[in-house]
Amino acid sequence: MTTRREFVRGAARVLGSGGLLGTAPPLLAACARSPTDTGPAPALAPLDVGDLTADGQWRVAPAAGPGGAQILVVRDAVDRFHAVSMRCTHEGCPVNPPAAGIITCPCHGSQFDLTGKVLRGPAQYPLARYQTQYDAGRHRLRIKGS
Repeated sequence: MTTRREFVRGAARVLGSGGLLGTAPPLLAACARSPTDTGPAPALAPLDVGDLTADGQWRVAPAAGPGGAQILVVRDAVDRFHAVSMRCTHEGCPVNPPAAGIITCPCHGSQFDLTGKVLRGPAQYPLARYQTQYDAGRHRLRIKGS
């Protein structure tokens, strides 16, 4: 016959190991991908960027990228552009469009520069970047996955 004390010890062991097992999948999933991994290439039509005439000018692409995140396109130079995800790497909140050259997450206050680099946490990783290919003759930018 099992005593009350043995029963409580056994139950505590089962609950304790179940609690640890319950946290294992999210922890392992968090290790599986880099927070800046953009996943598969977004299916975006070439974007007309002819009106971005000065370095630092930006626009939000009309179609979302992987996982539904908007994509911010920024002009770096006459024939050079970059594109970053508008999903914060801290907890996945959508970030606001830039104001005075700073991208801010409304959820917890993380701030990023126009290249996606972290200026202020709690985010520890930069915004995900996409590869771009610029067609100068047509002023069209193709955004590809990383």
